[in-house]
Parts: sequence; structure tokens; C-alpha cells
Amino acid sequence: SSDGREMMSGTGVYAQKIAAGEIQWDEECVLVLDSDGDDTLKDIVENFYIIQNGLWNDLNIVVQKLNEDGNIAEGWPIDGLVICDAPGNQNNPQCLMIPEGLLIVWEDYRNGDSDIYAQLMDRAGNFLWQATGVPLVQADSDQYDFSITYDNDLYLAWAVYLNDENSDVFAQKFNLSAEPQWEETGVLIAEQMGRQRNPNIIHRNYPNHETVVFWSNLTDGNSDLYSQTINETGELGNSIEGE
Repeated sequence: SSDGREMMSGTGVYAQKIAAGEIQWDEECVLVLDSDGDDTLKDIVENFYIIQNGLWNDLNIVVQKLNEDGNIAEGWPIDGLVICDAPGNQNNPQCLMIPEGLLIVWEDYRNGDSDIYAQLMDRAGNFLWQATGVPLVQADSDQYDFSITYDNDLYLAWAVYLNDENSDVFAQKFNLSAEPQWEETGVLIAEQMGRQRNPNIIHRNYPNHETVVFWSNLTDGNSDLYSQTINETGELGNSIEGE
């Protein structure tokens, strides 16, 4: 968790291992990362700690790796492995462990508006995609509220800001080279008025090979839940209004 014990240098991240109700590491917890600015724990996947660090207007993404004893893994940078330190903020990282390694996806403000970027690295910390990440979704408006899942390919759903009253939800399928497999700009999940937000995406192989996206629609102060199915070629299974 984030810890403010060293307030002069901002918050740091500390960790503890508990087994059968017993503390396994130092009673004071072990230091994961305490760099300049604030360090905020965003996700944990196995023994990888995904941290957002920096100042309020220049937040970056760093991954720290601990061994079973709570020490920094051999060969890993003491200050963590910088995933992205591009200009602007890198927000809301989400991670999945896939056979090729650790997949990290985040909202990125390097171009002003919020785009969605990703990085794939192996367990040793070697980047498999380009440095500072590859853009999965780029557009003139904000792309945000994303959800990811993996099933041999990467499946992504996200919201697109239109105006204060309206936003849409899109989905895309990527191969492991981060190349889109459906329409280049993504598949529009539903044509609805109001704010389509908080998408959640899953992929299932039974009874059909298909992707399912769930989302909320806020209209006139009321929030309703909808779903849409997409087949393997990116065609909608339900009406364009969703169900």
C-alpha cells in the first residue's frame, strides 16, 4: 500500500507477506519503492507491483519486482523499471499476466487528450513492444474507462468522450504485436444517447467464440445496464442499440 512515513519525500509503497495468519516479512513491512514525488500502488500481479509515481502534472508508471523474501528481485532496477515516463500523465494502469509476460495498459496524456497505450514485457523486464508503450487507441477526444481481457488475443473496451452529456463505447481486438484485428478505429458497441461508461469486456469460447461487452448508460439522471456481443470478425451480435 501507499505509505506516508517519509513525508518529506512524498508517499512510498510498502508491502507485507502473510501466510496462515502470520507475518512473513519485517514487522515494519518492506519498502517496495520510495522515489521523488508520490508513489501510489495501482495493481499487483504475482510478484510485480505496478506503481504510479511523480508529481501531479507528470505522473509516470513504474514496475517493481520482489522475490519471495521481500527483497528486490535479482537484476531488477532498485528504483523500479520505468514503463513509461512520457510527458504528461500516465493514469489508471491495469495489468494482466499472459503467457508472453506482463501486459500493462494505461490512459496516456502525452498528446494532450487521453489516449490508451500499452506495454508487454517478459518476466525478466525486457520490453517486447516499443519503449514508452504503443498506442492502442488514439483520437482527438478523450479515450478512457477501459477494460481489458486476454484469450490468445487482447480484447479492449473503452469509452469515448463526445461532450458533457454524451459518450460512446468502442471495442477492439489486438494480436500480440498490438495490431488491431477489427475496424481500425474500433467497433462502435451501441448507438445510444447519454453517457455510455464503465465498460467491462469478457471473451468466451462456449457456446460461441464471442466477445461480450457490458456497460452503463446514464441518461436523464438514470443509469441502466446494457450488453452487446461481438463475433470473431468484429460483427455485432445484437441490435445497434444493445440489449
